[in-house]
Parts: sequence; structure tokens; C-alpha cells
Amino acid sequence: RAREVDDLLRDRGPERAQRLGLVVDSLSRSADYGGNIAETAMQKAAPQP
Repeated sequence: RAREVDDLLRDRGPERAQRLGLVVDSLSRSADYGGNIAETAMQKAAPQP
């Protein structure tokens, strides 16, 4: 969804689009990192064979 918003921002002025694009990119990265952390936690919590 963040990438869709990024595409919509391209229609704005270049400076505004760049600033908002950086925010969207940061949010997207944070979501990815959160997913990675959750996956790692689940793997560590899983019983060992």
C-alpha cells in the first residue's frame, strides 16, 4: 500500500513529493523490519526437533 501512495505523490510538486516520498519509504522499511523481527521471534520460539 505504501508504494501505491508513493506513486500518487509523483503528481505533486517535486519538493513536496520528495519529502513525502521519503516518509513513505521510511514507513515501508519500518514495516519490513517489523516483519523480519516477528519472523525471527517466531523461529526462536518454535520447539527444536
